[in-house]
Amino acid sequence: MKRQLITIILALAAVCSMWAQQERVVTITGDVKDGFLKTPLTDAKVTICRADSSVLDSARMNIYIRDDRPFLAVYSAKVTTDANTLLVHASLKGYDDVWQRVGIGKQTEVEVPTIEMRKMREIDLGEVVVKATRVKMFYRGDTIVYDATAFKLPDGSMLDALIRQMPGVTLNEAGEIFVNGRKVDELLLGSRSFMRGNKQVLMENLPYYTVQNIKVYDKQSDKSKALGYDVDPKQYVMDVNLKQEYQRGYIANVEGGIAPPTAPEGASILSSAASIVPPSGQREQCERVAPHRRVGQLDARHDAEEYAHHKKRRGRNRLPCKRRQGEEQPDGLLHLDHRRQRVKKPL
Repeated sequence: MKRQLITIILALAAVCSMWAQQERVVTITGDVKDGFLKTPLTDAKVTICRADSSVLDSARMNIYIRDDRPFLAVYSAKVTTDANTLLVHASLKGYDDVWQRVGIGKQTEVEVPTIEMRKMREIDLGEVVVKATRVKMFYRGDTIVYDATAFKLPDGSMLDALIRQMPGVTLNEAGEIFVNGRKVDELLLGSRSFMRGNKQVLMENLPYYTVQNIKVYDKQSDKSKALGYDVDPKQYVMDVNLKQEYQRGYIANVEGGIAPPTAPEGASILSSAASIVPPSGQREQCERVAPHRRVGQLDARHDAEEYAHHKKRRGRNRLPCKRRQGEEQPDGLLHLDHRRQRVKKPL
């Protein structure tokens, strides 16, 4: 008896399951309006879709008119489905598409809430001119590279004005440079130390148009490079690299610049800076914008030339010291006079 009861229950469950999964005809109705004006949209296209957006059927639009005006646009569709959820898709030219989810359950007639459609935002763009621009900053490994040629500065600007324009870089009144909040320990020129770390001289006297790029990185000490591992803390440096046409004359003058002993610190760099000849058109601007710097450079160059001339005259007047004739020297030879003449030592 118990076995028969269990068999009947299982059969009923199977029948109920089959009935639940059996397809049925569902009638779906609703209306479509303008979301702002609340007027019926008689030309809207409505489709009934499955949950995966595949189309089941298109709805038919019924238009109701009052006083020669449409006051209601109702769509209706009959679909055969076994799903519990469907999607209603409304589209119309000039309006954004609307998707609305509808729960069916066991119903055969479903009334969908009003679909409100809104117009697309139209933006009328004027004429646009696209110009290519150079990248001002990029990363090369752990090194930050600033392309100086990508910056536009007024004629006569120096290196300090270029540094202030670089993104992420701050230059305070004391001449301290910060990159992304980190202080720069030393300002280099061509990867070499400059004027014993005097940043101000270089920033105020180097024209910006001579710079090709500026690199910011952690520099190893000479001892660490020689040993192959870090023994000293790294320095955070800003390395200024010049353009090809300015490298030879400028760096050579900086390294070999002559300044008199009594000249103030930075005289050699001022003289070398004065030797840079800017392109035509920029020379007049430099003289007009920074006349005080140009005068200082010319004065320093004049002092350097005078010192070099004095040193040359002093070297010409210096005579070799004559040795007394017949005096025996440590090399075992007898020197007759100041000329390089030698005779054999007598037996």
